[in-house]
Amino acid sequence: MARILPQRGHHVAYVCKDHEATRHFYEDILGMPLIAAWAEVNEYPNFPGRKIEYLHAFYALADGSTLAFFGYADEDVYEWGRQRNGLAHVAMYVTETDQLELKARLEAAGHSPFMIDHYYCVSLYCKDPDGTTVEFVREPGNIGEINADQRENAHETLSRWLGGDRTPNNEYMRFL
Repeated sequence: MARILPQRGHHVAYVCKDHEATRHFYEDILGMPLIAAWAEVNEYPNFPGRKIEYLHAFYALADGSTLAFFGYADEDVYEWGRQRNGLAHVAMYVTETDQLELKARLEAAGHSPFMIDHYYCVSLYCKDPDGTTVEFVREPGNIGEINADQRENAHETLSRWLGGDRTPNNEYMRFL
């Protein structure tokens, strides 16, 4: 079996309660720029049938990877993430071919990976033997355009979301 070596880190994700306090700490104090703020509504396997509203904010590191923070509109979802550390995970960049190969390998080994197409990236998630979430991310061909758009609009999206307007801003999402 050929080895698959991820090409670089993509992001490490955590839960935050207050996006503005998080932004202030990472951007204003540490100097890590907010480069993306995705307002999303999705279903999570832990909350079947429920639409979860959240903001997924990314702060840049020099190598192109990021620190990401999930902030939720609902307190119970935040508490779930915080107490269970349900969102803390490592994410690594892979090619589409490698991502599909990893999915097949995981399924063949009896694991239950799942994919979420965020449309600014496609994520393959799985759990390691200790229950730690591992994510393998591939990016679309227009990732440069997407990243430039987010850099331009991230602060506005964050401000809007903090003000209570949780309208999704993912214009790249294709509605099937």
